[in-house]
Amino acid sequence: MKKLRSKQKLVCSIAIILVAIILAIAITTNIIKNNSPIASESYSTTTANENSNLVASYIKSGITIGGITGTLESLNTFDATALPEDILWGETAYVKGEKITGTRVDTVAQAKEYQKVFEENIYLRDDYGNRVKVPAGFKIAEDSATAVTGGVVIEDVSAEGATEYTKESQFVWVPVGDVITDNDGNTTTITLGRYTFDNTGKENLVQSAENWNDT
Repeated sequence: MKKLRSKQKLVCSIAIILVAIILAIAITTNIIKNNSPIASESYSTTTANENSNLVASYIKSGITIGGITGTLESLNTFDATALPEDILWGETAYVKGEKITGTRVDTVAQAKEYQKVFEENIYLRDDYGNRVKVPAGFKIAEDSATAVTGGVVIEDVSAEGATEYTKESQFVWVPVGDVITDNDGNTTTITLGRYTFDNTGKENLVQSAENWNDT
């Protein structure tokens, strides 16, 4: 009788243990199921992306890939109004979702380097800040100086209105009046007139415009 009771107790104990195990499995399964996003994200972050090159700044803001949430802010350029001629030559910008390259030049040196033909009259600065006017259809010649004191040469390259005699003709801007001659802002006054030059290149005023006569 005692042996029977011992067996019954053993069976009951085993049954209780089995029920406890089943309940534990059920509870654990429920916890994992309810927290699967956390588990998935943890797995992605710690395991799947150990060798990943993903960087938050490469992913659009608000988007999560492999547990990494993006921080990249996309720039909307569709309200931009800049044109190539508004941007310095060779510089780039994005306008209305497209990349544009600047065509604007501000100096004689830039115009000489890029050989730009101007579609309208424009003023350029020389090396010392003097202003040089370039007419439409002209460019700064390749053999030009970059300061008016050295002679800024403009070249007619316009097809419209040009004849075979005027096209590609060159003209030299002769500085007249107060002209800046160095980077310190020093000036010299050049009188409009007729000059001769010695073998060193030094000019000699023969006749000023104010004293002009037929002779």
